[in-house]
This record gives sequence, structure tokens and C-alpha cells, in this order.
Amino acid sequence: MTNPIRNYRRDLNLTQEALASIAGITKQVVLKAEQGVYPTLPPSLLKALSTVTRRESLFIENEYEQWINEELYNVRLPDQLTINYMLLDWRLFPQWREHVCKLNGVPNSVSAFCGLMKMHPYVIQKYEAGRLKSTPLQLMERIAFIRKVNNNGNSKHD
Repeated sequence: MTNPIRNYRRDLNLTQEALASIAGITKQVVLKAEQGVYPTLPPSLLKALSTVTRRESLFIENEYEQWINEELYNVRLPDQLTINYMLLDWRLFPQWREHVCKLNGVPNSVSAFCGLMKMHPYVIQKYEAGRLKSTPLQLMERIAFIRKVNNNGNSKHD
């Protein structure tokens, strides 16, 4: 499955700028939605897509979530022991991120990591700077989902 937001936009022969204009948002919001960094679609984008595609908002939301889950399904994570001592300490987190990037064959950057984990880079940048009290909840949720898929025997990495 490919990103449904990008697919809708292309099927309608719209640029990111044009879709942003219809939705009353910036091109960057459309770009980030196409990258999958939002846990849920921004309401104005969802409403615009629903209007121009004549599809229910819930249907579009479900497609977006399904796409994110399929993308996360392919993510490889370090073993549990590595998570326990590196993930939970913002000072060690960049080393954990580097390991995840290497396992998945992506460049070791916040941007590449966030693209892989389908997260907004701002959250990880803030965590790595020590400006959060704990590990970002969205990151923990993503990791829990990936671990659940792996533990249920559904992993493509077994």
C-alpha cells in the first residue's frame, strides 16, 4: 500500500500547493501528511480530502492509519535489552536511534529516523535536546506496535 494522501492528490492532479490551498493549510502540512509524520491527519486536510474525493472522513483516516501500520510493520528494532537502557535516557537515545537507522538501512539522521517511525521530527529533536521529561509517548506507542507485530509471529523479519 502506498500513502493514500499522496495517491488522492495525484489522482486529482493536484500539487501539494493546490491541495494545501483547498484545505487552507501550508504546503508543509501536506508534505508531512504524505511523509506520515502525523499520528492522525490534520482536520482541515481531512475535511478537504473528504470533499474533493467524495469519501467519508473515517474511510480516509482508516486508510492513512493502515498505511502507517504497514510501514511500521517493516521496521526493525534492536533487542529489548538495548531498549531498556538506551531508549529511556535522552543522553543515550541518539546511539539507539543510530542503531535503528543502521538496522533499517536509512541514514542516521533525525529526519530519516522520523520518516521510518512515522513521527514528527520536532518531538525527537526536543527529546534529544533533553527538553522532555520522559521518552515521547508517540515513540513508545510506535515501538509497542512494532514489538506486538513481531511477537505475534507476524514479522517479516523472523
